[in-house]
Amino acid sequence: MLYCIFDDLICMITIGNFFFKYRNWIFILFYAALFIPSWPLFSKQQFGEHYYYWSITIGLIITILGQLIRGLTIGLAYIVRGGKEGKPYAEGLITEGIFNHCRNPLYVGNILMLLGIGILDNSMVYVFVIVPLFIFIYQAIIMAEENFLQRKFGSIYDAYRKKVNRWLINFNGINDTFRNMKFNWRRWILK
Repeated sequence: MLYCIFDDLICMITIGNFFFKYRNWIFILFYAALFIPSWPLFSKQQFGEHYYYWSITIGLIITILGQLIRGLTIGLAYIVRGGKEGKPYAEGLITEGIFNHCRNPLYVGNILMLLGIGILDNSMVYVFVIVPLFIFIYQAIIMAEENFLQRKFGSIYDAYRKKVNRWLINFNGINDTFRNMKFNWRRWILK
C-alpha cells in the first residue's frame, strides 16, 4: 500500500514537471477551450428573461476576485522567477505577503479567473470539465514545485508547509500583513 502511494506521488511529480515546462502555454489552450460548444449554465427556462445577468454578475465577481488575489500577491511579495530552463527554481523561499496566508495564491487567483470566465461564457462544459482539468494540472505542478522546494530548503520548507495551507487563504493576520508591508502598485500593473 505504501509503495502504491509513493508510486502515485512520483507519477504526479512527473506530470507536474511536464506541465511546469509548458505552463505558459496552458493558459492559451484553456482560453481557447471557451470556444467548445456547451450547454448553458444559466438558461431562460431556469432563470427567466434576464438569465444572462446571472452569468455576467457571478462570472465578473469571481474573475475580479481572482485578479485581486493575484494583484495583492504581486504587489506585496512577488516571486521574481519561479522556474529556470523549464524546471521549478527558486533563489529563496518567499513566505511573506499573501504567501504567509496561502502557499499558492497566484494559482488560486488563476483558477478563479478561469472559473469566472467560464461562468461569463455561460459554459457548463467549461466549468465542469475544463476547470477541473486545469485544477488537476495545477495540483501536479504544485507537487513538482513542492518536491523541489522540500529538497532545496528542507526543514525550513517543511515548517512553512505545516503553517500555511496549499490552496485555502487564511485571513488571520491579513491586516498585519498589509500594515507591515509596502504595496508596489507599479509591479502589479506591469505584471
